[in-house]
Amino acid sequence: MQPKTVRTCTFLTALLFLWLAPGPGLYAFHLEITNDRLSIHAVNVPLQDVLKRLTDYGITIRIDPDINPQISATFENRALEDGIKALLKPQNHVFFWIRPQGRQAGAPVETYRLNEIHVFRPGLKGRMINFDPSGANATPEKSKAIALPDTKVNIQDNRVLVPVTIGYQGETVETTLIFDTGAGSIVLHDTVAEQLNIQDTQTSTGVGVGGIEIQARTTRLDFVQVGPHKKENLRADIVTYQGEPDAAYNGLLGMNFIRGLKYTIDFNNQVIQWSP
Repeated sequence: MQPKTVRTCTFLTALLFLWLAPGPGLYAFHLEITNDRLSIHAVNVPLQDVLKRLTDYGITIRIDPDINPQISATFENRALEDGIKALLKPQNHVFFWIRPQGRQAGAPVETYRLNEIHVFRPGLKGRMINFDPSGANATPEKSKAIALPDTKVNIQDNRVLVPVTIGYQGETVETTLIFDTGAGSIVLHDTVAEQLNIQDTQTSTGVGVGGIEIQARTTRLDFVQVGPHKKENLRADIVTYQGEPDAAYNGLLGMNFIRGLKYTIDFNNQVIQWSP
């Protein structure tokens, strides 16, 4: 009888696996809130489908309609705020709580209730809309996004030279960097570091064009701003400029700033056109 039991368990396990494993265009999803405790099983579920389920529990959602990554999570009976924070990581979000009205005299003190969640990208809170579970207002609201101003650049020999404002410990410098999608992070010439009085650095080694080893000093900038976009706490590698004198630029604007931005470079008019 023992072999038969093993075969039966194996068959049931296979059925369970087939039910849980999402096929093309399908995903496994269950969400429940009980007494401010969250339970969820989600495999590759669009974030907005998760938020749609939260609205069933009276939670208002405001979200940038372009934010909709795939979510995978499984846990039971987790505190509501902690559970939702885990689902929204790493998105920027804010919770709003209210105290329920109408408590009768002598009744126990009522706790605050989660009333609203905002989900947005840094500097783009204006793109949030009231989430409509039916999805009816998602497309038309996108067309109402505020247009972003172009950034005037200088293009020389296919190099896009971008005006940049850099902040570090109370010091601010305006300089010019090459718009470089091939650079992993921002690179600054040591002349800019001197202007910003950057002292707190760590020694690092990088690889330049042709595999040349480059010695650098690494730091964290308070902020970097290009046109309408501002990002904070970015890594920067400081190098000693070597080569023919070139006063046109003072480093590279790398992917740790560019990543996530929507843009078009207009070479004829020499501008970067930003999209919301």
